[in-house]
Amino acid sequence: MGRILEDRLKRQREDSEKTQQQKKKKIEQASDEILELDPGARRNRIAAACSLITRNPQENINSFKILFKFLELSEDLKDDVISLKLVLGSLLAVFIDVLPSYEIRPLTEVEKSAAVTKEVKELREYEAKLVKWYKNYIFVLEKALKDDDLLLTSSKCLCKLLSSTSEFNFHAEVIAIIVPLLNNKNQQIQTLVAEAIIEVFREDRTGEPSVRITRNITDLVKRKGFQVQRIVLEVLLSLQVDQVLGASDLLEPEKKKPSERKITKAREEEALLRKVAEVQDKRSREEFKKRQAEVLKWVFTCYFRVLKQTASSPLLVPVLRGFTKFSHLINMDIVADLLNVLKGLMKRDSKSSLEIKLEATVTAFAVMKHQETLEVDMKQFYTHVYETLPNLCVETCKTSWHQQCRLTLETLDHLLLQVKRVPIDRVTGFLRRLSMLSLYMDADLLVPILYLMHLVLKKYPRATCLVDGEHMGSGVFDHETEDPDNSNAMTSTLVEFNTLLHHHHPMVVAIAREIILQHAEKDEEAKKQFKVTKWSLKARELFGSKVGVKQIFDIHRNGYGQDPFGAARPMTKKKKNKK
Repeated sequence: MGRILEDRLKRQREDSEKTQQQKKKKIEQASDEILELDPGARRNRIAAACSLITRNPQENINSFKILFKFLELSEDLKDDVISLKLVLGSLLAVFIDVLPSYEIRPLTEVEKSAAVTKEVKELREYEAKLVKWYKNYIFVLEKALKDDDLLLTSSKCLCKLLSSTSEFNFHAEVIAIIVPLLNNKNQQIQTLVAEAIIEVFREDRTGEPSVRITRNITDLVKRKGFQVQRIVLEVLLSLQVDQVLGASDLLEPEKKKPSERKITKAREEEALLRKVAEVQDKRSREEFKKRQAEVLKWVFTCYFRVLKQTASSPLLVPVLRGFTKFSHLINMDIVADLLNVLKGLMKRDSKSSLEIKLEATVTAFAVMKHQETLEVDMKQFYTHVYETLPNLCVETCKTSWHQQCRLTLETLDHLLLQVKRVPIDRVTGFLRRLSMLSLYMDADLLVPILYLMHLVLKKYPRATCLVDGEHMGSGVFDHETEDPDNSNAMTSTLVEFNTLLHHHHPMVVAIAREIILQHAEKDEEAKKQFKVTKWSLKARELFGSKVGVKQIFDIHRNGYGQDPFGAARPMTKKKKNKK
């Protein structure tokens, strides 16, 4: 009986070996026929091979040879680039479909020599082949980046692998290949890679991919001698450093209530699962915090390296924005050094552009907002912004007008509204200068500026003397001084509002009227002189809302037809119907 079983098993093994040999021969024959086929037949062959693999990956794993044979013959298929692109895209779809959501580790010598069942042996062989083919695919994509015809296709494939296979093998290799593409001259490839990296940052639940990407970006910036595109550092602004894992991320709660018969058993299982979840949650939190700390280490290392370079580097803008975003995570020990560097950018003899100086101001105030115990004199920032306010209405600081306006509004918001207390002489100096510049501003910027002035007057009631016309103190207002504290603005009034009441834009007129009505001490008869219009109602609605200054600017630009606070529609005369 034993001999019969042994003979049967031997025959089965021989049959399976013959079947495998026949498949190999067919694959070799099919590979040799590739060059003889026309483009349409080649694409059908690619589709058939992909269909076999996705139908049963474990049995048809050798069908990868056909697909990779196309790539081996890439030099002979130069006239059929579409087929090569199709192979790369088809392999991508197949791997995304068949790759497991875990890392396949190599077997140890003890595991290789151990006796296992037939199913386990076949599974190990399949996994080993899958890892081998996937490794070859990554190598092929890296090689295809050097081919101008396949550059875009291979970049798209790598971006998809980056965001879809973060838990499988060779993800670190994919990151090392794709990060340098951020500095590619092709803007389309830059955008593709940036979007893929941002998606990884948003979906990262372990912190490991974020650490790898930030480390590679830091090394790239240093290796290139800081001569990289701005987008290389701009992607770091999408890092999710404040995320904290909870028990809900590790264990899904039961949706169905346990039945009455099994309520005791269900409670025991629930208690056990809760304990397991707490242990896993604690471990995951510790690992996650360590990885987030490592991410911050690489990010700040890169940022401080850039800050040590020339003051006119284009990389300073994303670096300063990064410091602003992560200001609450900056250690108190380095705040003083950081502020000294920022003050150096604000000096007159500095080669920094107007945009960099405004970004430096925003960064300084964002950092100090989270350092209440540290006392630092911020007057230098106020003086510089006060001095450059006239230029902000004309210059574009090498960016679009829209970006410059938003940056100006953000800077004024930090200087006058985000700070707990500002000296009243400084506040009135800024209000007086903004009022003078209002006659030369475009309506898109003037509307949020007037709204900002309303918020400042509301926060500092003593400054309403500028609207009342009641002079406080002695002396004459000095509009040429570069120091708002010494401008003596309390002795003047916002006389420009009389002109704004006759502005061509109805929203400007309405906001100017509301500022006078709410902050000037006028009798009821004087207030009745202002007629109630639909624009005055919109201005009152705006003043009653809690919308930010930058949001008002964006809303106003959308147009009247899209938002109640938008620009006015052009006036058209109604045609009278002829009877």
